[in-house]
Amino acid sequence: HRGALGGQGFGPLEQGFDINIGGDHFGQPPSYFAPYSNKMRSLPGITNAPEGEYLTDRLTTEAEKFIEAKKDTPFFLYLPHFAVHTPLQAKKELQEKYKPGTPGKQGNPVYAAMLESLDESVGRILKKLDDLKLAENTIVIFTSDNGGLATGEGVINGIPATINSPYREGKGFLYEGGLRVPFIFRGPGIKQGGFPFNSLDVFPTVLALCGIRHDGKPDGANAAPQFRGEAPDFMTSNPIPLYFWHYPHYANQGSRPCGAVRMDNWKMIEFYDSNRRELYDLSKDISESRNVAEDNKLEVAALSKMLDNWRKEVGAKMPTPNPDYKPNPQAKDGSVTLLGKYADVHGTQLRFEPLPHKNTLGFWTVKDDYVTFEFTLDTPGKFTVEVLQG
Repeated sequence: HRGALGGQGFGPLEQGFDINIGGDHFGQPPSYFAPYSNKMRSLPGITNAPEGEYLTDRLTTEAEKFIEAKKDTPFFLYLPHFAVHTPLQAKKELQEKYKPGTPGKQGNPVYAAMLESLDESVGRILKKLDDLKLAENTIVIFTSDNGGLATGEGVINGIPATINSPYREGKGFLYEGGLRVPFIFRGPGIKQGGFPFNSLDVFPTVLALCGIRHDGKPDGANAAPQFRGEAPDFMTSNPIPLYFWHYPHYANQGSRPCGAVRMDNWKMIEFYDSNRRELYDLSKDISESRNVAEDNKLEVAALSKMLDNWRKEVGAKMPTPNPDYKPNPQAKDGSVTLLGKYADVHGTQLRFEPLPHKNTLGFWTVKDDYVTFEFTLDTPGKFTVEVLQG
């Protein structure tokens, strides 16, 4: 099913899939309601859709048909729903079950209804496996591609799609709200428990769980022993796993180019456009509200070196300055508006808070913290300064 694997010639069928229903190079559907089309495109592989049919339901029905057809042979079903991606659209009767929440907390009725349809889909898939007596011989993995959308295009009438509290920020950011996703494995021999897991670990782990021997060296680590309640494979060579992220652009959710590394409970974020580094102890501060970089300079230096070495090892592309960039240019009337999101933050605690009920420079609790702004004056003159302060 849905691939979002690139343009012409690089769709799911060109990447090893035998069947593609609904997958193209867009991450979002033209509509969640039949006929699943707009002026630009329609979803491939979906025909005879009754008016008003809901896409999450239809993809689930197609998945059930696939399982039925393949029940007597090993199969791989990849069902990445479009939900809960924008555009936010849900069944009206489900929306009415949910009431808008208070600022800073979960409370988007449309998003909640979309999530309920997704929950129903998971239940239907699991029931189909039960009905066909396949559950005891099938590995089921449920996950997501990023944390919930809490800023940017996910904000409608001041209400974000979702809030990830107690985790900080959301999709597009390298704080925990952007990185943490549900990750559930169910299958034969998998014991109850929990530990840090990376999506890169899926491939080697599934190979091991299926007893498939191979000579390759896939990215990621084999976590099959941990699922069985045993010591992880990597303990022999590296007792502490490292996790790396590289996000070298200005995303439409409002984040800045950055990279991150996690070692045990230490997590460091490096911002590429300012060389700023933040350090958090996730065992004590899961909300990443206390930057302890100044108090742990040796840890920052060590993690910075690890992140840099990893970028070189994988050939990560770094952003370069744009020679045509004009920071905060003047408006036609000569005024300059400096928004909090464009500030360069200096110090430890001060930060820009992008959530819609905040959208301000906050956590200004250390007197030595400060911000600077870059701006461009084409027409000099005498200026009056206005500050909006809470």
